[in-house]
Amino acid sequence: MLGSLQAVGLLALSAGLSQAETFFYLVRQWPTTYCTVEASCSTYPDRNAFSIHGLWPNYDRGGYPENCTNELYNPSSVADIRSQMTEAWESYSEPNDRFWGHEWECHGTCTKLGQAEFFRTVLSLNQKYNLEDALANAGIVPNEQTTYSTADIGDAITKAYNAQPTVRCANRRQEGEQLLDSIFMCFNENLEAEDCLDACPQGCERSNCKEALYLPVENALASQGLALDNLVDGSGPLRRRGRVECQRGDHGPSAQAVQAS
Repeated sequence: MLGSLQAVGLLALSAGLSQAETFFYLVRQWPTTYCTVEASCSTYPDRNAFSIHGLWPNYDRGGYPENCTNELYNPSSVADIRSQMTEAWESYSEPNDRFWGHEWECHGTCTKLGQAEFFRTVLSLNQKYNLEDALANAGIVPNEQTTYSTADIGDAITKAYNAQPTVRCANRRQEGEQLLDSIFMCFNENLEAEDCLDACPQGCERSNCKEALYLPVENALASQGLALDNLVDGSGPLRRRGRVECQRGDHGPSAQAVQAS
């Protein structure tokens, strides 16, 4: 079902991009890393899987548009896909609806897609370009004792999807060990995967990883069942004071791993 939704948004995406806005980042994070390095983590991951951070329009010279309209996020736009959203696009530092609202208002409004169409398109891309499968097929699985090379992780995704990603890392505070934080895949205006170096040859995200890194297993604190209470009931738009601040490190990849251009 979700696979067919990708085609629905192609025309609108293509029409909505100016000549300068030539590609999108699809960003997935490794939640255990986020909860290992960020004190703001309040909901601990209970499985070894990547989580969506967002789909971000970008300028090929660096930088990105934000808050392109004043349309507020409305939880009813994800009412029929809420279970898929909760599984694939969970927040680990705040209620999901607040996180999804941030992604819609900061970035989704710059795609020219409607809200429901935007979220469905991102879910479809996440499903089609499955990172766990690509890494597992190369023998890369969560492990606290084994390190993997940055090149091997990038090559595994390139082999699976014919597009070189950007790999980002964060440091475990006390031990100084490097952990896989996020994987950025790049897409053109037709939502076709492409090498990130080709999509943005200058001024964009680059890997900050050293050669050896860990893919940590799920946080043991998940067994305690810690979670945030939902702040909305899904029946109407979230109300905020003023415009959402669009700092990209706020909810997904740690602030030390991703700096806004």
